Amino acid sequence: LLRRRNDLDGLLVPALGFAQQQHAEHGELFPYAVVVRSNGQTEMVAARAEATDDHPASADVITACRTTLAGRRDHLRAAAVVADIRMPNSGANAIQVELEHTEGPASP
Repeated sequence: LLRRRNDLDGLLVPALGFAQQQHAEHGELFPYAVVVRSNGQTEMVAARAEATDDHPASADVITACRTTLAGRRDHLRAAAVVADIRMPNSGANAIQVELEHTEGPASP
């Protein structure tokens, strides 16, 4: 349980840090992933929906990230998919982080 929590907490710092940097520099961000590999090291992962599309839809990039992560699942302990979203009621921009660990939830 402690390792799961530490892995997931450890993903938040690079996930949110890069998102904040991209927002500050560009006002937006392309979806991306951050993973904890089996050896415990953290790595940023980018995926492209189509190599020929310079401006793919965010949903397509999120799908590409998930596909990339699924293909690497045997070498990962945890993953976060990060995306720029709009809040439904206010229309405000927000950062969405989806976390998943191979051992299940961080708390029962």
